[in-house]
Amino acid sequence: MAKKQSASSRPDRQIDENEKYIVRVPFDPTKKLSEKDVAGLKKLRKVRDKDIDYSDAPSLPVEAWKKGIRNPYMKAYKEQVTIRVDKDVLEWLKSDGAGYQTRLNEILTNAMLKDARKASGRNTSKDSLKRKAS
Repeated sequence: MAKKQSASSRPDRQIDENEKYIVRVPFDPTKKLSEKDVAGLKKLRKVRDKDIDYSDAPSLPVEAWKKGIRNPYMKAYKEQVTIRVDKDVLEWLKSDGAGYQTRLNEILTNAMLKDARKASGRNTSKDSLKRKAS
């Protein structure tokens, strides 16, 4: 009998329940833009950032961002890697059953955030670390 794979090692993409309501239109690079679309893009290309009117979309104060939550429908990108860990550490991770790779990722993520908080002296989220790196 084949061993059940844990969630972090499944090769196929998991489908979110709400994804069935998303309409996807495939991009066709051979389809030409209409003259109206081309004219609109040329006009837009000439607009400078400083000339954009943001009065209908004012920036939020810092306090508003503190109440923000991560988009629950956004999936984090993961990269497959090969690591070597001590045998007893691996046995400990596997002792709770399937999902040991996910648990390892959580442990490493928490350690990364703790280190970042200590270095910055602030409450740091995983998303803010990504923004700083890019």
